[in-house]
Amino acid sequence: MRTRTSPPTLIVILTAAVLLPAAVNVATGALPDDWRPWLWLAWPLAAALAVPVVIAELRRSKRPVIDTTETPAETGVADTTWNMPQPLPTFRERESILDDIARFVAKNDGPVVLTGMAGVGKTQIAARYAARHRQEFEIGWWVPADTRVAMIASLAQLADRLRVGDEDQEEAARKALRSLESRGRWLLVFDNVTEERDLTGLVPAGVGHVLMTSRDPNQQRLGTVIEVPTFDDATAVRFLVERTGSADRDAAAELAAELGGLPLALEQAAAYCTSAVVTLADYLPRYREDHDHLLRMGLPDDRLTAGATLALAIRQAAHRDRAAIQLLRLCSFLASSTGIPRWLYDSHPELLPSPLGATAAKRLDLDRAITVLVTLSLVQREGWMLRIHPVVQDVTRDQLSEDDRGGTLNRAMQSWLPLAGTDHAGGRERWILLSAEVIGAALPADPADAAGWDRWVVALPHALRVLRHADGIVAGPTAALRHRIGAYLLHRAEFALATDMLEAAITELTEVRGAGHPDTLTARNDRARVLVEVGRLADGAAAHEEVSAARLRALGPEHRDTLISMNNVAFAWARLGRLDDARALHERTLRIRQRVVGPEHPDTLISMGNLALVLAEQGRFARARELHEHSLEMRRAVLGDKHPVVLESANNLAIVVSDMGDLDLARHLHEQTLAVRRDLLGEHHPDTLMSVNNLAFVLARQGDLDAARELHEQTLAARRRVSGPEHPHTLITMNNLALVLAAQGRWAEAEALHRETLAVRQRILGPEHPYCLHSQNNLAIVLAARGHLTDAARMAEETLGVRRRLLGPDHPHTLNSMNNLALIRAAQGELDQARDLVTRTLEVRRRLLGPDHPDTRRSRQNLDRLEAAGVTADLIAEPT
Repeated sequence: MRTRTSPPTLIVILTAAVLLPAAVNVATGALPDDWRPWLWLAWPLAAALAVPVVIAELRRSKRPVIDTTETPAETGVADTTWNMPQPLPTFRERESILDDIARFVAKNDGPVVLTGMAGVGKTQIAARYAARHRQEFEIGWWVPADTRVAMIASLAQLADRLRVGDEDQEEAARKALRSLESRGRWLLVFDNVTEERDLTGLVPAGVGHVLMTSRDPNQQRLGTVIEVPTFDDATAVRFLVERTGSADRDAAAELAAELGGLPLALEQAAAYCTSAVVTLADYLPRYREDHDHLLRMGLPDDRLTAGATLALAIRQAAHRDRAAIQLLRLCSFLASSTGIPRWLYDSHPELLPSPLGATAAKRLDLDRAITVLVTLSLVQREGWMLRIHPVVQDVTRDQLSEDDRGGTLNRAMQSWLPLAGTDHAGGRERWILLSAEVIGAALPADPADAAGWDRWVVALPHALRVLRHADGIVAGPTAALRHRIGAYLLHRAEFALATDMLEAAITELTEVRGAGHPDTLTARNDRARVLVEVGRLADGAAAHEEVSAARLRALGPEHRDTLISMNNVAFAWARLGRLDDARALHERTLRIRQRVVGPEHPDTLISMGNLALVLAEQGRFARARELHEHSLEMRRAVLGDKHPVVLESANNLAIVVSDMGDLDLARHLHEQTLAVRRDLLGEHHPDTLMSVNNLAFVLARQGDLDAARELHEQTLAARRRVSGPEHPHTLITMNNLALVLAAQGRWAEAEALHRETLAVRQRILGPEHPYCLHSQNNLAIVLAARGHLTDAARMAEETLGVRRRLLGPDHPHTLNSMNNLALIRAAQGELDQARDLVTRTLEVRRRLLGPDHPDTRRSRQNLDRLEAAGVTADLIAEPT
């Protein structure tokens, strides 16, 4: 039979369609700030629109209330009143909570309160408990507790069942409570308690039992609280597999993680898969593509879906506190897998929209906003952090997406009538960019400063999540955040990840700000640094040269960024073996920095330290040591003992001290630096491994070969794993391990390792790179020891010739080669030539290093042995 909508009913529907949006927006304060001067018009407008509704209601006849609950006669159970809902047949996995309820109820210490987020299964647990203990109670009554009005209406209906009813509903409710208090064996369930004050006077005493459900976790005043968690991974997988009959546990695990173990969302997914004949593996991409639609799809029964349930809670938050809903929107773009620290969103309140910005600037106001979200279980507190469920994030973001989709209509409506919700301008994209900007501002300014790395570790998952949401967006805040992350990863030696992030940042910055913008050039500079660090020295040097030229054109010769590039170019040249060019550029950069920013500025100290590195490579140890000591002292005074650049200075000073022969001091400095780096950076950071390598080198020179070999073997394994088999640092350790093997007389192993190192270095660096010459020098020594004198002499002569040409006749490495060639000539019986080479080496060393330097004493010993009847067996070789 068809029914026809009466004119009064039609009036009500049409009027409500216009009135309801206005009333909701006025009531919740969900109006754009531009409309607030016109707020006084809203209530008169609402009153005028309400007149047809009132008239229609007066004309309608009063309809009787239909009671659908079972009566004692219908159930066949005498003196029993029961309206508890039947639990779902698919309800599972909550046995421990049901046991806890039974235990606490048995104690009769007051109500038991189930708390947890929407969709976690509180209502189903309460229904299952009632069904399981049905025979223990004569009366069981389910009371919707969203509002006090709903509770009174339900208790009044109970009064009718108990035959103590009254025309006044409040009086009927009181009579029902008094009737229960005089009886025993009753169970009252208050479902979805929202406000504690609504329960005032409505909770009966006596020997019966009260069970409540609430999203608010802070309900200890009401009774014994039992928190209902989401399903753990194993439980969620088991639920999906059993509910769908699927054997694909991997797909179930991935889907369970995506849904955060939320039971109602899992039930919807299982119901969809079962009804639509879709596998769990096929459901997951559907959910990621359109979770808004799937979360709102109906269930086989009349329950609210997960999307609708959470949307109601989100609307409640908006009604209570506009700042709270804005904070929830911000959190919805962050990581759900880790806690959200307060400093991430309150460090820069000036960046936040109104009213959240004003709220974040005041601790108590922000406390109240957070409390609103916690009370509704939209977020959870974990110590000083918040955590948000992934499905809550999905629903919150979907509301913003709806704003985006309805933007044109909303703007048209807003032009003449304030009907739409809050924050429509920009929608989802606006909040993504805002999140990126807020995180970027909250991060420590200096990614090289280890003191701020704890914050980076906490913030990085949230930053990466925001960038995932920003896929396809090209804007300044996301580009800047990518660059910040890339710079941090560079300093943490995560070079592969840093490369990806910096290249993405460069692309985005180029599009947003232009190729010559200072921010773009800074990102390109950091990318060039990565190239140098991973051993792509030629590419890195070329990249630094390009950035330096661009900065010189755009910023001038004395701008800080230009000087940074000049320093980096010189550093790359030094690594390539272009020592004279590197020294000249470092000296020029140092002079400008001393004049522009002062002699003790951190940038000046960087130039000083890098110049000292080149001077040490050129054999000017005394000047290098002087610069390293001054730089280290100044850096410690400004940055403390644990800053990475301070540790770098200490490491470099130790190397120079070692080259100057003070092995005890060198060992002490290396041990100190290694201890701090291990604690600060971890066991496998490249800087830590560098300290291990350098300490082992000193131990070998002190004669502790077993300890040196063990450290070098550990370092080599770690460097191969962390940096790769052909990284310059890996090759340094291979060279040093081969030196120790040779010192232990393990000549075959040493030769094989030196040959492998030399081959890779020649291919990557070129035959005349200083590191290649080191390998040639060391391999020649091993060949001579194994009796391959012709090959050894040829290699030693070649190395000496290149070193004389590139480094000069007095360079320490040139003198090493002269000593080693003398050793080989003596073994070949050419004692006069050997004696001449050793004599010239001794004269230079006396002049440059003094008579007591270890290298000078070694030359003196070799000369004495040659002059003592031509003894050659005990001549001392000098590896590099």
